[in-house]
Amino acid sequence: YINDDVKRQWSTNNPENRDVLHWEDYKARVYGFIDNMDQNELDTEEDDGMSYQEMIKRDKRRWEAADRDGDSTLTFQEFTDFLHPEEATHMTHIVVLETMEDIDKDNDGKISLAE
Repeated sequence: YINDDVKRQWSTNNPENRDVLHWEDYKARVYGFIDNMDQNELDTEEDDGMSYQEMIKRDKRRWEAADRDGDSTLTFQEFTDFLHPEEATHMTHIVVLETMEDIDKDNDGKISLAE
């Protein structure tokens, strides 16, 4: 499943089939529609409780963690780690951080008993 998913998303986000995928190209393909939105729409939380601004910030953080050589581009393997961080040991901190953020509904940096 993971291999098929990554291949599909790689070809969708990298139609030129280059050896690497640039952040700006990925961001434009995934979030390009927000260029026509006003600030109020950008700050509005979607069904998952995150605004588009927060989604971009989270994706950028994950991108940087997956970018093992620090060149701001992702190879196919790095893109695999970006899409499926649960499968990459060096991405464990991202999985934990994102899970904590998802559970911490009041954004106080702590997980309460109710949460």
